[in-house]
Amino acid sequence: MARKLGNEVMMDILKEYQVEYVFGIPGATEIHFMEGIEATPEIQYILGLNEMVCVGAAEGYARAKNKPAVLNLHTGPGMAAAMPLLLNCKYGKVPLVITVGQNTTSLLGKDPQLSGDIVGMAKPIAKWATEIHTAEEIPIAMHRAFKMAMQKPMGPVVVSIPYDLMTQELEYEAKPLPKLDYKAGRGSQEMIMYACELLEKAEHPVMFVQEGVARSRALKETVEFAEKIGAAVYQIWMGDVNFPVNHPLYQGDIDSTSPEMKAVLQKADVVVGIGCQMFNDAFPSDIVMPLKENIFIQIDEDPWEIGKNFPVDCGIQGDIKEILAELNLALQSKKDLQEKAALRTEIIKKEKEAETTALNCRIDSEKDNKPIAVSALMNAIKNAVNESVCIVDDSWSSSALLRKIVPLGDETSFYRPRNGGSIGFGLPGALGVKMAYPEKNVILVSGDGSAAWSMQTFWTAAHYNIPVTMIITNNGTYRQVKNVRKRILGDYLLNERHVGMEIDHPRLNFKQMAESMGVEGVQIYEPEEIEAAVKYGMFLDKPYLIEVFVENPAK
Repeated sequence: MARKLGNEVMMDILKEYQVEYVFGIPGATEIHFMEGIEATPEIQYILGLNEMVCVGAAEGYARAKNKPAVLNLHTGPGMAAAMPLLLNCKYGKVPLVITVGQNTTSLLGKDPQLSGDIVGMAKPIAKWATEIHTAEEIPIAMHRAFKMAMQKPMGPVVVSIPYDLMTQELEYEAKPLPKLDYKAGRGSQEMIMYACELLEKAEHPVMFVQEGVARSRALKETVEFAEKIGAAVYQIWMGDVNFPVNHPLYQGDIDSTSPEMKAVLQKADVVVGIGCQMFNDAFPSDIVMPLKENIFIQIDEDPWEIGKNFPVDCGIQGDIKEILAELNLALQSKKDLQEKAALRTEIIKKEKEAETTALNCRIDSEKDNKPIAVSALMNAIKNAVNESVCIVDDSWSSSALLRKIVPLGDETSFYRPRNGGSIGFGLPGALGVKMAYPEKNVILVSGDGSAAWSMQTFWTAAHYNIPVTMIITNNGTYRQVKNVRKRILGDYLLNERHVGMEIDHPRLNFKQMAESMGVEGVQIYEPEEIEAAVKYGMFLDKPYLIEVFVENPAK
């Protein structure tokens, strides 16, 4: 068996896992790792000028590919700077393999500069973290890292590597990996049959879906299941397309502590949660959920989520796609259920049609508003795109209208921070999605506050010529914070000025910033100009910024 340097073995392992890109920003502790990258033309290093850019791009790529992205960070400072978006990856169960350069092993006992408690820092955000101290541990740690990142539930893992290990020799022979299958299993057949019994008796079933559907690539099975039982479908938080937004059964987002949620549960007898976190409330409420009259069925790949906040009547842990396929097969012969489902579907469909009519009336009434109405912006995007477009959403206060107006129908067509989390994902996330799907048009829609967190993305987009159409809504305020203020303190005019919530003196000029980093852009004040600008951006074979000055209404 050949003896190789540690950095050569690292490259062999990355190639074994068919790694195309390493996202990162190097420092002194990564010099030998970077020497390995330079000698490996099969792997491209994507440089970000800030860790937010590196992590966001890695998340976008990992979610689009549904496999681990590799992120390389610079010791303690790099790990610390990456934390906000790494927390997003933990919340969203995004598979990342994160290597962190550590100071040489001979100095670690001296509490040296260029070091840090990498494993301790990683604990809040990582599924698994380790620091190795011999070159012989490199293959063990790296193969385990890829396994842990992909094994359900997926998530980020961290390996801290002292830089002297990169120049030590060890025996290693690269070889093709066997076919790897990290599915969570079929689920209990007994519980699947019990779920069928409950659903067959149900008169008013309701469904909640979340990102577990997209992670499992189970959209087709989820839609078929909802149609078979005739259930209205809601999302407490939409970070992916977990149900087509234009489907007649889809009712959109719902706040788990709202009066609307209480009304939905009061009407329902059987509640089905698929790949979602049930009642992980963001705000306190005097509404006690769930209601004792409800029968709960919960399906998830992650046993932690099943019954986490309250006991469920029927919990099925396993691969969501396979469980739903078996449920659909078992429900196929239930003729009484089919008849009841058809009647329920017609009622829900009429409610959806009324909501769509009201939304279209709003769009029409606001189409000529100046400053530009958010509804006009989203309608222009809708008119400009086709079904193959990927939308990356970091627009927060504008996001609800985006998700109502733009036809999002495919599980790989929409990317938004999962389960809340930090702002700043959108700009770099869009680059990662485009790198995963070079044949598709990728459009970012970001708020100005979010874009300010990761504006260095413009440089990375220009440097590697990653052709993403970047739409930034500029309203000069943290409007999402004002929305939350209204939730906590009560009703008020949202265009009131409040400390720490205004970013209009001076107003950020993203066109100037983008152009200073090599990205062409345009500023738009007239609603009729938006659609043509979006089409032009998608036509270009380079990154393009569209800065839209939107409304900041009182309500």
